[in-house]
Amino acid sequence: MKRRTLWAFILLPLVLSAPASAQGVMSQSGSIVTGHLPVWEANRVARDAGSAAGNGPGISELLQINPATPAGSGPNNTHNCFLSAPANVAHYGLCFDASALNGGLISFNAYNGAAAKDLHFNVNGSTSSYPGNGTGNILGPISSTLGSVPLYNNTAGSLLKDPAMLIQQAGGEFLFQRPTTLFNNLYDFRILRTANYSGGSGTTINSALHVLTNVSAGAQSFEWNAFFGLDNSSTVADGGQNVALYANSLQRSTGATFGLLASVTDLHGANPVAPSVGVEIDGQYNGTDNNTARALLNLVLYNYLNGAAPTANAGILLSTGGVPVGTYNYGIEFLGKYNIGIDFSHATSFGSTAIQMANNNTMAWSADGLHMQYWDTSCIQFDNVFGLHRQSLCGDGQIRASDGTVSLRLVPSSTAGIVGTYTNSDLVLFANSIERMRLPAAGGVLLGLAVGTNPVTVTGEVAFNKIVEGSAPVGAGYMKIAAVAGTNAGTCKLVAYAGTSATPINIVDNVGAGC
Repeated sequence: MKRRTLWAFILLPLVLSAPASAQGVMSQSGSIVTGHLPVWEANRVARDAGSAAGNGPGISELLQINPATPAGSGPNNTHNCFLSAPANVAHYGLCFDASALNGGLISFNAYNGAAAKDLHFNVNGSTSSYPGNGTGNILGPISSTLGSVPLYNNTAGSLLKDPAMLIQQAGGEFLFQRPTTLFNNLYDFRILRTANYSGGSGTTINSALHVLTNVSAGAQSFEWNAFFGLDNSSTVADGGQNVALYANSLQRSTGATFGLLASVTDLHGANPVAPSVGVEIDGQYNGTDNNTARALLNLVLYNYLNGAAPTANAGILLSTGGVPVGTYNYGIEFLGKYNIGIDFSHATSFGSTAIQMANNNTMAWSADGLHMQYWDTSCIQFDNVFGLHRQSLCGDGQIRASDGTVSLRLVPSSTAGIVGTYTNSDLVLFANSIERMRLPAAGGVLLGLAVGTNPVTVTGEVAFNKIVEGSAPVGAGYMKIAAVAGTNAGTCKLVAYAGTSATPINIVDNVGAGC
């Protein structure tokens, strides 16, 4: 390969014929080294320019003007080249040109099988390589913001710009800021991940963004892995709804879809002494809420793009899983002050059930140990924590009560209302906490005070059913009056029994007819 170098122009005046006059003869000063360039020392006197080590006068100036034609014969039409070996063997070529490849050019390449190498720059003793890990030249702006992360400013990978959006702060942290005056600017930063594959494992969790904070023992500051803040100065008249954090999932097929998932994994073990909470929602307010505008958790169900009216199985669903299955001590627990625990008064119900309980589930009032339990298919039962005193309201209209021994019921029927005991126990009526009437389980009716001498006063008539004379005595301390058959046929007589005597005393005989 023919190479034209700038050195040919330097040697040209030395090999030209001397002028006819003897004054044009050139002379040599000192010794020379083969391959070194000559340099003028004085008029018509040349000497060795010296080596690259700097032990000679060197060349003070060098001017090369390359004609447009012919083009340089070096690689990429360059005019000046340095070769590591002859051109017909493996070698490296470093070439320069003021106009090649439509611009100024520095070219370094391997030829004839030589292994590729980098072009090194050594500045102030520090060496850097080109092209390094990239493949293009990169130009930056004239000025930039200290700590700002640059962005490419063309599609050729050769130009950078300073957006001044992601800037490293004095403490080492990065600040991303992008002021905007556009009302329809959808986002400032976006991460787009496309999971376009088949297969995988349920034990693998992939994510578009992974943020992890490791907190060591002894850290007393509050370490929050991510913070989303909204500083809102808009007004009600603006009509906007501003949100600090929004999560949304589009369920396009039958796969399980969750809008938001929060989880806490307690690796410490049983009985933690500090909170172990999956989700905490705090509301920091001042003053009252007369307009009912505040809510720490607001669950809203609505249709999508004016579709059919939606139905959801549950607004809040509490479930357990794992092996063995977990247990909630309290499904929902209220701590602190509240005016109304659960309010259904403003709800629009399409059913008839505000609270639905499974069979044998209970509602308990812890202050006095009272429980309310739906204990079979017909009754709601109230009892104390020991289960000894029970009262029940039943679907058939019965009111039942029991203390574990005596069972009392109120039973409506088509013919009469029934009040009585359903055990071998007396039925007693009290007034002013004093027994006024007793119906013994063995039969009969006792009227009057259990203690005292107040008589039983009857306004109106007292009727007696005729019985067979010769009934058992009433017992010590009692007397009874009975109507029995009179001496004359068809009449009745009134007799009295007292104490343990089985012999009656006739009060009046042969009363009436047809008795």
